[in-house]
Amino acid sequence: MNTVAEGARCLPLHHVTIRVPWHDTSWAGTVCQAPSKNSWCMVLKRIREERQDAAEDEVAGRAWSELSEAELPACLTERGAALNAKAYSLRSRHPFAESSAETHGHFAENSFRLPPYSVQAIPFRWTRKEDAQVIADELALPFDIAREPQLAFDTVWVNDFANQQIMLDIFFSALQPEKSLIFLYAKRTPLADDPRRVLVGVGRITSVGPAQEHAYSGNTRGKLRGLMWERAISHSIRPDGFDGFVLPYQQLLALAERDGTIDPSQFVAFAPEEAFDAFSNVAEHVDHDLAIASLLSLADKVRVIARHIPGAWNRQLEWISERLAEIWQLRGAFPGLGSALHAFEVRYGTLLAMDLAQWHTIDGQWKEDPWTLVSCAFENPSEVLSPAVAAQVQPFDGKRLAALPPERFELLKLLSRFSLSIEQAARFFDPDSRKGLSDDEVLRNPYQLFETDRHRLDAVSVGTVDRGMFPDESVRKAFPLPDISWTPPLTSPI
Repeated sequence: MNTVAEGARCLPLHHVTIRVPWHDTSWAGTVCQAPSKNSWCMVLKRIREERQDAAEDEVAGRAWSELSEAELPACLTERGAALNAKAYSLRSRHPFAESSAETHGHFAENSFRLPPYSVQAIPFRWTRKEDAQVIADELALPFDIAREPQLAFDTVWVNDFANQQIMLDIFFSALQPEKSLIFLYAKRTPLADDPRRVLVGVGRITSVGPAQEHAYSGNTRGKLRGLMWERAISHSIRPDGFDGFVLPYQQLLALAERDGTIDPSQFVAFAPEEAFDAFSNVAEHVDHDLAIASLLSLADKVRVIARHIPGAWNRQLEWISERLAEIWQLRGAFPGLGSALHAFEVRYGTLLAMDLAQWHTIDGQWKEDPWTLVSCAFENPSEVLSPAVAAQVQPFDGKRLAALPPERFELLKLLSRFSLSIEQAARFFDPDSRKGLSDDEVLRNPYQLFETDRHRLDAVSVGTVDRGMFPDESVRKAFPLPDISWTPPLTSPI
């Protein structure tokens, strides 16, 4: 099967979040010690619907490899064995095979193989039609909603094979073995009654498995095809903790139960609040900014845990430090370049920024000021861009940029230093949406991005501003902030 789908493009490197259910012992391929008492995994619908407490209690604590297929626990399909040292298989059939036999009845049972230390990644946001269309528009992907088959029922999911292949291939293209990180997280744990997502562990992606088409039965001529949404992601997390680790939540919980003076919530590493969406779709991309914030959250809790449980915690802190240094380099000084270009109403801004980064950075560091390259791209696109992106450049955009008053242009460049969404960058570039805040006031105190925005649901976080104001030293030296923006910060630098 061809990847990436014809007409699609590869994304720049991202990291990935993977949701796991709470396990009362570990995620190493065993049944919980007390399955029927584990109410925290029941927040996941599939486990809630499929778990048979009496049956699981009968095999409590046993390794999955010792069980028959009928004895395996309900968390089998919810990544309950993310740290399993043994390979295993999942069996499934298309969810519409029985409910819509006319269009999906030919879909047969599938067998999906998971290597040791791997998880099945399912990027649900990328397979919802409405979200897929938004992503495709931003990235100029050949996704075509008109190709979606007419079914006898309404569904939010992408069902056309070509559309599935485009969206899934582009998602997995951003995950680069040995460079991309994998963040394991849980929705609920017994350590804290808190709606925030809980970081369970982190490692590096070591491989991404191939795409797999659904199995079929009978005559399939002219019938609907389908691509399985999951792919196996192998990771570097091992019990020795040399290349990634999980936090010992179960051990800490037992410690708190023995000592009533210990509050287990103090040990919980929460995912960054600004990353809630990225930790809500089973598998989702995490950009460099959010990866940095997640690693810092884990590092904070490692230091707390080290005071209560013996372990090689300095090794974990050193590993985090090494990953932070790498990610700061990959992040660079201008992670919001694409969003800033969109704020300036350059409709192909994301593509332009991605293409410039591909050809004019080394390990994430720009060879020269990217705004100089943007101007060159408008004037002579074929000299600095790939042919496909150069063909989309509108020369009038260059004239508009050259005509910007200096203060407006400086604001646009400042916004590109922060990892903002397109919507966030647009509202801060638009004077009418800033509650009377002038360009000069934002330039003189970039923390106004946080102050002005903090009551919105999609607010710019203080961490987002911190990372733009206080990046890694090598980034800061290569592209220092303009003097006008060096004002006393409203928060301590990260």
